[in-house]
Amino acid sequence: MQTKNAVIYAGVDVAKATLQLHLLGRQSELANTPAGLRQLLKAIQKVAGVHVICEATGGYEQAMVKALHEGQIPVSVTNPARVRAAAQAQGQRAKSDPMDAQGLTDYGQRFEPKATPPLSATQKQLVGLTQWLQQLIGERQSHSFQPLLRRRGCFLSKAESQRDSGTEPSNGVGFWQGFLCFCLLG
Repeated sequence: MQTKNAVIYAGVDVAKATLQLHLLGRQSELANTPAGLRQLLKAIQKVAGVHVICEATGGYEQAMVKALHEGQIPVSVTNPARVRAAAQAQGQRAKSDPMDAQGLTDYGQRFEPKATPPLSATQKQLVGLTQWLQQLIGERQSHSFQPLLRRRGCFLSKAESQRDSGTEPSNGVGFWQGFLCFCLLG
């Protein structure tokens, strides 16, 4: 009879500035910086069979996930709503970074989520374009597209002059619609 290798789940609560690690019943707070990521990897690599559980945090987790993938450490990026619902089902109502990290460890132990695979080059490009589109939408409301246009390198001089002069083409496609289609398809 073969025995399954023991998996040790480690919960990491990711914030903009910090990483709260819960591993083998112990808590550690690390900076969410390259140096902090090196410390995290060092701590995790000391224990065989570690599988890291974290939540999708709107991008703050991406550098950590990339470092873990590069270090060949399994990591599951979970839906925060599922983790929170599991914690509430266990009667946990309070919320703090150490409690969240422990909750992520518990979530891993109970549900054994599959490891999140690394993104392909195409997926990374799509994520970048999606983030850029979200920036454009946000900037549209503040009417300051110019910095984003320069950074992206997509200037359309004819369409820009139409915008500045207030004349739109009669075919029904305005500057912003044409610009967005050009950038996303080009």
